[in-house]
Amino acid sequence: MELTSIYDTAPVGLAVLDTNLRFLRINQRLAEINGLSVEKHIGRTVAEVIPDIAPQAEQILKTILRTGEPLHDVEVRGSVPSQPGVERIWLEQFSPLLDEAGGIVGISVVAEEITERRRLEEAVRSGQRRLALALGAARIVMWEWNIASGEVRFTFGDWLSPAPGTRQVTIEDIRDSIHPDDRERASAALDTHLAGGTPVFECELRIRAPDGAYRWSLTRGSVTARDAHGLPSVFTAFHQDITERRQAEADRREQAQLLELASDAIFVWALDGGIERWNRGAELLYGYAAGEVRAVPTHTLLQTEFPTPWARILAQLEGHGQWRGELVHRTKDGRRLRVQALMQRVEGQPGRILEITRDVTAERLAQDRLADREHQLRIYRDRLEVALAAGRMGVWEWRPKDETGYWSPQIFDLLEVERAADGRGSINDFMARVLVQDRAALDAQIARVLERGGDFEAQFRIRTAKGRERWILSRGCVIHDEREQVSRLVGVNLDITDHKRLEQALRETDTRRNEFLAMLGHELRNPLAPITNAVRLLEKAGHEEDRRATAVQIIKRQAQHMARLVDDLLEVSRITQGRIELRMQNVLVATPVYAAIEASRPLARDKQQHIDVHIEPGDLDVVADPARLTQIISNLVMNSVKYTPRDGRIQVSARAAEDGHLELKVEDNGVGISQELMPEVFDMFTQDKRTIDRSEGGLGLGLALVKRLVELHGGTVDAQSAGSGRGATFTVRLPQHGRRQELRPTALRKEAVDLTPLSILVVDDNRDAADTLAALLAIDGHRLSVAYDGTQALDMARREAPEVVFLDLGLPGMDGFEVARQLRKMPGAGSALLVALSGYAQAADRAATQGSGFDDHLAKPADLGQVYAVLARRSVR
Repeated sequence: MELTSIYDTAPVGLAVLDTNLRFLRINQRLAEINGLSVEKHIGRTVAEVIPDIAPQAEQILKTILRTGEPLHDVEVRGSVPSQPGVERIWLEQFSPLLDEAGGIVGISVVAEEITERRRLEEAVRSGQRRLALALGAARIVMWEWNIASGEVRFTFGDWLSPAPGTRQVTIEDIRDSIHPDDRERASAALDTHLAGGTPVFECELRIRAPDGAYRWSLTRGSVTARDAHGLPSVFTAFHQDITERRQAEADRREQAQLLELASDAIFVWALDGGIERWNRGAELLYGYAAGEVRAVPTHTLLQTEFPTPWARILAQLEGHGQWRGELVHRTKDGRRLRVQALMQRVEGQPGRILEITRDVTAERLAQDRLADREHQLRIYRDRLEVALAAGRMGVWEWRPKDETGYWSPQIFDLLEVERAADGRGSINDFMARVLVQDRAALDAQIARVLERGGDFEAQFRIRTAKGRERWILSRGCVIHDEREQVSRLVGVNLDITDHKRLEQALRETDTRRNEFLAMLGHELRNPLAPITNAVRLLEKAGHEEDRRATAVQIIKRQAQHMARLVDDLLEVSRITQGRIELRMQNVLVATPVYAAIEASRPLARDKQQHIDVHIEPGDLDVVADPARLTQIISNLVMNSVKYTPRDGRIQVSARAAEDGHLELKVEDNGVGISQELMPEVFDMFTQDKRTIDRSEGGLGLGLALVKRLVELHGGTVDAQSAGSGRGATFTVRLPQHGRRQELRPTALRKEAVDLTPLSILVVDDNRDAADTLAALLAIDGHRLSVAYDGTQALDMARREAPEVVFLDLGLPGMDGFEVARQLRKMPGAGSALLVALSGYAQAADRAATQGSGFDDHLAKPADLGQVYAVLARRSVR
């Protein structure tokens, strides 16, 4: 009766058939699988009970009756009455039953349903295939064999294809590349197919790749052409690299074998006693022999860990007769097993329990790994989504045959259209958004890649659903099917609008730079002609003081003009690098306004222009750097003077606005500003169209300086113009907050200084610069020496012991820094006032000279007033 109970409650399907394939016996599990009661099976044939599965089952059963050999691990698929139309899968074991004379009297069947296991395996494989497809790693090789000539031609794939330029491949080369252990099996299968024995050739084998390594290949093929006699003439096959799959299958088979060995532990125990029966499966699972466990309490022996209190499980056994669940057991060697357990009361034997356990440790571990892998895949997918979004990039797929397509969410976002829940996108909708100017080239690119295959890349513009224009870089490739037909195009679209804008900005910057360099060359050459002529005038003037004075004024004016050009360049550099420090104080607005107008008046007088000033009555003031405020107003007024024709009118006004700001306006009726230039009017090196004579001059820096200085003060500046020839208005708004109580004038005061004659050494490799500076100082009664290089300067210093040394830094050979260091060590000259002369006068340059022992630093060309100020400090030392 115990064996009967075990048979009836086994977790796998069990049945016995006679030689006519009728059911003699069947347990409850198999009856439930088939969807009929046990009674409705007995005496009926397989075809009557399970007609859908009968054809394959009868073939297997008849083979056993014919050969007398058992068949193990046979996979059977089909539907049963319990779930009609639903395909299920069983792993079955078939064994012949023999009488005493050795004759077959029946067949024993053991059936275990593995539908869910196969589904999980298929889900993993499907996920891997999708991932492989997304990454473009199909790794398929296709070739054709001309049976008559024996030649093989590779048509697709590269991992198995021979290198270009190698000799013609034959079928014998293919056979030789197959692993020796697989060669005979593959040849036999191929011969069978060629003889018409199978519709398709299919074989898993190891094949040697060009690098010499063997890889597992799923090889499929079929005869694709026959000759006039109906004999095969062309055989087409493809290899799919399944090395990783085979390894995974080997791993799964190993786990399945372990599971099978530990899956059938069956034992009987008494509630008030110990174990009474212990089968071979239990011995294999737990490591205890039957003699070791008899009369030992089950859960003491196995150190059972229950998912719920034992009292609750016992109550379910008493109330329902059985309990199913998962337990944790310990083996003899201390291993901890997770087992799927069924406890059931033995019918007719109160207090006795039948327990069947199956080791699910490996299965749970596999599930955990699968869950972990799915979790990792979700993480990778989320990261990919973030990366695509951050890169403004979307993935697309297009199937030309049915015009269907798939878009990642980022493609919908690029087009600014609502995302489709299923990701489907229309190629026609996309192409309709391509700008007409770019459509023909894009169509040609697509047609080319569809015809020839290969990669695809195109740049084009689209108009989004919200009317925005965007540049798109599209890259993709063609994927062919097994018939070498275009299956689909896959690729990515990148939003390169910002990149294109940057390219355009760089081109415009490059154009401006070239224009500026040409402008700079012109502006620096312009003063040279009058200076040269003035020098010649001095040479010929003799004692004519009027001509000499005229020449001096010309040279002075042109030198000041060149100095202003250099100052503007240095000023822009200092502002853009944040080196400007504002000296904020209360300023009466009238002071810088009139100072700026005074500076512009000579040019305005030459052009017979009228400058009107309107300043709000009262002490209109603002907190600002007075020098910089004068510079702002002066640049705006000078800009208007330059671009206003003769007899034109310029108006400068200042008032306190209601919002606590000072409003300064400079208006003119000059040439105006074109609409094309308006957005760039405050950019560096920007000027409107000019004639070839460039009579107004300048480098296009004035308005850029204005904008940056105004912003440093926390204000704004804007320009308005009705267009070319209609004048312009510039408005500066500065905050008036934080005004001081005391108003202080900002005009600079010059004090005359009586200088004591000094011994001065001038050192400069530019002889003209050295000689002219020495001549000017000599006129004032100073004793001058001149040197044109560092060695000569040191010799003179030893002889003369100068009190002041004007020293050029850029000397040939020994530079000014080294000369200064040696002068400081020289007796008699070591205490001299050292003044650096350099074309570089940034803060870093001044710090470098101070650190090398210089007392002062003057920018070349040095202003004579600055020179006298330095000499004045020496006179009082």
